[in-house]
Amino acid sequence: MTDAPAALLTDRIAVSLSGELQEVLDAFSNLHGLVGEAGFYPRLADFFDKAIGYDAVSIFEFRRDLQPRVLFAQGIGTDGDLKKYLGGLYLLDPYFDLYENQGQTGFFRLQDDDQSDVDMSEAYKKYWQSLALSSEIGGLLELRPGHCLHLSFMFGERGADQLDRVGAFLEAVEKMTLTLCRSHQSAARDSDDSDQVDRRQIHAAVSSVLRNFGADLLTAREQEVAHQLLKGQSAKSIARHLDISPGTASIHRSNVYQKLGVMGQGDLFSLFLSELTKR
Repeated sequence: MTDAPAALLTDRIAVSLSGELQEVLDAFSNLHGLVGEAGFYPRLADFFDKAIGYDAVSIFEFRRDLQPRVLFAQGIGTDGDLKKYLGGLYLLDPYFDLYENQGQTGFFRLQDDDQSDVDMSEAYKKYWQSLALSSEIGGLLELRPGHCLHLSFMFGERGADQLDRVGAFLEAVEKMTLTLCRSHQSAARDSDDSDQVDRRQIHAAVSSVLRNFGADLLTAREQEVAHQLLKGQSAKSIARHLDISPGTASIHRSNVYQKLGVMGQGDLFSLFLSELTKR
């Protein structure tokens, strides 16, 4: 059994989709028996499938200055979708940004409406919607400084009440899950690091594409605005981030679109994609 006591579960466990508290504790006890083994992540995913009934799941490793690594994936999406994501789209993933650039952890809801906990750009939304998703609840569990496990649970059509219950359950078992995954990471030496050099090189290459996007046509300030637009920021948000007026941010945005010959964020995303494929 993990060393996380049952007291870590909040009263919200009573409304979880998994049923009785003892069943949850038994499931975690069984998972603990797989700590350090190759079958750990598939069984972890199976536990959450029984508990919350997702349509697809992806478990990623996020490490600073490295391309993400897929530890397990099942459901909606194809190898091609993951290839696009790992090929550079992860830089626009709100969850990657939350951890890599903002240092946040916990569970967050991503939706195409005002119920979303995080912003999603029109650019990334194109990719996200191609997976036939209507919502995603993702966890960012820091295994150690600069090393994060990203649990991504994806759903088709779900009611707000259902998603609220899913979110409550995930938050209730967050600490137990984190303790369990830290034990696995320590026992397994976090899988195989033999690809670390390649992943670092890929991350450096795609980061360079983003950093230099539009450099031959845009001013330095316009480049900053283009980066923010790709990440889904509005003119108001860009103004706050760059400490400029909203009017100035709007002018920069218009200049970016005009100079790059695009009509909006969606076209900007397509242009960025084409640059990624050229590298």
